[in-house]
Amino acid sequence: MMTVGQTQIERAIYEIQHRAEVPQLDFTQHQLDNGYTISTRERVVKDVRVSFLAIRGVDVMRSRIGASTRDDHSDR
Repeated sequence: MMTVGQTQIERAIYEIQHRAEVPQLDFTQHQLDNGYTISTRERVVKDVRVSFLAIRGVDVMRSRIGASTRDDHSDR
């Protein structure tokens, strides 16, 4: 009699041995919604600026919003 663990192991081995081929994707080509295929290597804008330089902490965000939104119960 096989246990649940043995059955799971045998099923996993079967799935590994009979897995489908992984399709080879070309990430340098992109198909638009209208059907055109464009190259991702040919870009109008070559350099993209960083959208932020650092992650702001809660204290910085609160100081920018104002004192009215601060938690008055923080001393409890």
